[in-house]
Amino acid sequence: MSIPVWPSDLPQAVLVDGFAYSQAEGRLTSRTDTGPGKARLMNSAAITPVRAQIRVTPAQLARFRRFYSEDLGQGVNPFWMRDQIFDGMALSDADGALLTDGDGKVLTMASCWLARFGLNMQTLPRPGFLFRIEFDLELLP
Repeated sequence: MSIPVWPSDLPQAVLVDGFAYSQAEGRLTSRTDTGPGKARLMNSAAITPVRAQIRVTPAQLARFRRFYSEDLGQGVNPFWMRDQIFDGMALSDADGALLTDGDGKVLTMASCWLARFGLNMQTLPRPGFLFRIEFDLELLP
């Protein structure tokens, strides 16, 4: 079974407002009676939490719901999505000069996330027949 890809007819970039990318947490910590707590590595392949939102039309909302329910089995299966931080970022050398190919075109990063939906998701109506979908993602190692 192939892993589904975020639909091309949905926004490819999440909104900056409300975007939150947290560091993956693979430590297990415990309190001690005195002094600092203890910590150890629990899992080197920890999940990275992301909070995101997109603004969609009613048709795109229907497409999102179909992707979630049919392609992802009610949101439990993972999917590929454009890396919202690094994909498309220009590459530069140590001095900050942009790297280019033989034709002078700037080289950019190509990066994607293997993600699945987290527990929190809501759809909010917006004035002008637009909807805002807020959701949590879990980036898989």
